[in-house]
Amino acid sequence: MLLSVTVESTKTVVTQRGSDKSGFLSFELRSDTATMTGTFTFTRAGIVGAKVVDALPSIELLQDFRAPNVLQVSWASGEFVDFQELPPSDEMFPESLMEYLRALASLQPYAGTPVVIPDLSRVSRRDARAVKDAARLVAGDTVEGEWEAFTLAPGTAIDPRAHYELIIVEPLIVPVGTHTYTLGAMHTHLPSVRFVVDDERLRAQPFLNDTMRRTFAPGEPVPKRSHRPVKGRPVGFIDHPEASAASAEAEEPETLPERDSVAVHAALRTRVLVDALAEPVSLRLALWHAVDESPFATRQQAWADAATAVRSLAADGLITLTDETTGDAPPLADEQEHLNAVLDTVTAEVEQGGRPAWTEGPWLTLTANGQQAASQLAPHPERPATRRRRRLHAAAAGRSARSDSSERVDEILANEVWK
Repeated sequence: MLLSVTVESTKTVVTQRGSDKSGFLSFELRSDTATMTGTFTFTRAGIVGAKVVDALPSIELLQDFRAPNVLQVSWASGEFVDFQELPPSDEMFPESLMEYLRALASLQPYAGTPVVIPDLSRVSRRDARAVKDAARLVAGDTVEGEWEAFTLAPGTAIDPRAHYELIIVEPLIVPVGTHTYTLGAMHTHLPSVRFVVDDERLRAQPFLNDTMRRTFAPGEPVPKRSHRPVKGRPVGFIDHPEASAASAEAEEPETLPERDSVAVHAALRTRVLVDALAEPVSLRLALWHAVDESPFATRQQAWADAATAVRSLAADGLITLTDETTGDAPPLADEQEHLNAVLDTVTAEVEQGGRPAWTEGPWLTLTANGQQAASQLAPHPERPATRRRRRLHAAAAGRSARSDSSERVDEILANEVWK
């Protein structure tokens, strides 16, 4: 450590004073030339709120300022010589605290603002661990841990039969006292993840293990906390975890696709039109189709899809609202205004956890143009209403790649959509 020095002297006493370039460490050396004795005093300024890279060198020096070490001195361009054996001392920071301060200093090259030392008496064990883990990450190490289930954004397109390897791109943000420092991006690697619907939310859960590995990703754009990109690839089937694991090894995880909203809405329009060939369609059946098209969407998202499809069909003049289940019933007056009011009412019910009823109107009935459009979509439109459930079972089995359609319907029953 380089110290600046000033010298004052009297007839028998020489006083040398100085400080390091940061100003945190100052010293005074008083030598009595008559008695050939002297005193050497170091003083350190308070470090709370100080820049850690400025304060750490003086802290490190005083940590070692005790026996059996020897103080060596030299002029700026001279050789070091032993000046004094240091006395025993217990005045030192615990090593765990020094590790924390060193870790703080290692974060400075990646922080956009000066990293300052917090009130050390208020640093929790959790905060200290976060700083030390961040220091390991920016140094190129991998930090391992365990993870628990979390919720994904609605509309993520996944195969519910498979378990996945995921890489989540997250911001590396470290709390230090009253400050937070964004250091860059990191990858959170989850080797085995399965997806389930829990309380109408798509949740990721540990499957074969709950191992989590984090690495620093300095070349990755730093995402927002509220929007963390997720990359993934299927690595096996839940029923047979080892079945496709070997062939998946060579594939790189890719960003999980979002559902194709345009395709979903087009499919819903087709389903409503074809169903309405047999008899008027309830809003509940439209919701059921929306759930079947996006089985991992929330109820609110599914209803939003259904309402969008219904509005577009009405706007195109393909369906009309009736208050009876017979096709001969006259349309409701002020239909567009009434349609919007009905859909808004159902939206409010869905937000509160409700659903439209199977047996209550209004009903979606085909217009003449709707009859023509639906006939082109369905080769065999004349299907009795009693066959609808069997047909829906068959469609469900085909979409879920299962031989027994009741498995798919049971999933929907479990999520309170077919009640």
